Amino acid sequence: MDLREMLAVLLLWFLSLSIDGVRGVTLSREEDLELEKQIKLLNKPAIKTLLTKDGEQYDCVDFYEQPGFDHPSLKNHKYEYKMNVNASRGLTYKDSSSFLNPKNIWKNGKGCPMGTVPIKRTTKDDLIRAKQAAEVYQARYRTQTPGNPGVHYSVVQMDKMDGKYYGGGMWVTLWNPPVEGSQFSGAHVMVRNGIESIEAGWMVNPGLYGDTQTRLFTYTNAGNSHCFNTYCPGYIIDYPDIPIDYVFKEVSRRGHVSVGVHYFIQRDKLNGNWFFQIGPDSTEIGFWPEKIFTSGLGQVARDVEWGGEVYSPIDQPSPPMGSGGNVFQMDTTRDASCQSIKYIDENYNIVEADTLRYFLDAPGDYLLKDLGHKGPEFGRLILWGGEGGYVGE
Repeated sequence: MDLREMLAVLLLWFLSLSIDGVRGVTLSREEDLELEKQIKLLNKPAIKTLLTKDGEQYDCVDFYEQPGFDHPSLKNHKYEYKMNVNASRGLTYKDSSSFLNPKNIWKNGKGCPMGTVPIKRTTKDDLIRAKQAAEVYQARYRTQTPGNPGVHYSVVQMDKMDGKYYGGGMWVTLWNPPVEGSQFSGAHVMVRNGIESIEAGWMVNPGLYGDTQTRLFTYTNAGNSHCFNTYCPGYIIDYPDIPIDYVFKEVSRRGHVSVGVHYFIQRDKLNGNWFFQIGPDSTEIGFWPEKIFTSGLGQVARDVEWGGEVYSPIDQPSPPMGSGGNVFQMDTTRDASCQSIKYIDENYNIVEADTLRYFLDAPGDYLLKDLGHKGPEFGRLILWGGEGGYVGE
């Protein structure tokens, strides 16, 4: 049995387990050895090892030795750290979170040395959880049946599904909705072309992280790579100070000043790589190389999506989304929101999203409201969220 077949068998079993169940799994010697091989591939030699203020361990790995470069299409290639053509250069946003400051992340207050990037030290439990979580997330692209998970959306998308787009971004409020077991709840910006997509956002996902904190995430759905963060080759980290699964300690509370963060994904006009930018100054923290895509996303995106989503096994009530309210208060301090919704058009201009499509698949349990353009403070503004409680496919 090859590794892919073995993991598929394991995943069918693991999907029915809670996170505590994953820790209690007994593996055969063959299965255990295969997982150990993958862990060795993920845990590269460290130039330095750091601890976050939460006590999580990260290895500072040479930029070119990181797991992302194990992708077969990236062998023997050299990449620049920064974008050549940055459409968002010079733009600033109102991020209220101070997470970009290394002093708020690392016990040493400094982050990794230049030329290295932070890669979380992977354990066997981490790898099992990551495989399970990616299988659940990837199943969003299949029909929802009792054999597949129930994911529910409150999102907006570009009106033209066959347009030419080279990026998309937003300022999104951060929340910590309650979830349990294998449920998740979060928000994202996504660009896609056909069956391939890449996305970034925040998520509460104990099935992936083993806790219920609000964390930064990326997801890669390109060719044969389908994973969160750096658990499969393809996504390249290029910033020494911000871990890709960073914990947002500051989150919004209803009735208080909104806490949010700016996300942008954009394609470099010269080299075709898709860069992920975050924070008030659109700091580039990673990218997806053009060479990992096989069905068109390496050249152009045909759709952009913004908003929230949740997952729950179809026999369990779905979790809250965003702020968790059952009606909109029409107040960005009480409702989850995506603000300054923008995309990059075919001429590489950043444009405020205008005509949008709406997708809300469980309107009795989740909410979506387009407030249009609300001036320079909010830009194009949508509200999304809901208290959840949906049971079924």
